[in-house]
Amino acid sequence: MASGKSNVNVKIDTGVKKPATVVAQTYSEQVLEIIKRKNIPHKAVEVNQEGRIIVDKDKDPELYDWAANG
Repeated sequence: MASGKSNVNVKIDTGVKKPATVVAQTYSEQVLEIIKRKNIPHKAVEVNQEGRIIVDKDKDPELYDWAANG
């Protein structure tokens, strides 16, 4: 079996596109959306490979508190 990457282009109904886009969000995009929805002040949001938020406690104390305590 050959290895490699290829692209696939698909046309879908516009009514399906928006929900599909939401499902296709990356984890960091989902986290950022939640942070914005909860109006948590933040300067930057970084998510590592394990899916954990990396936050500087001194620069973003409210974001740090949310990340640590939920």
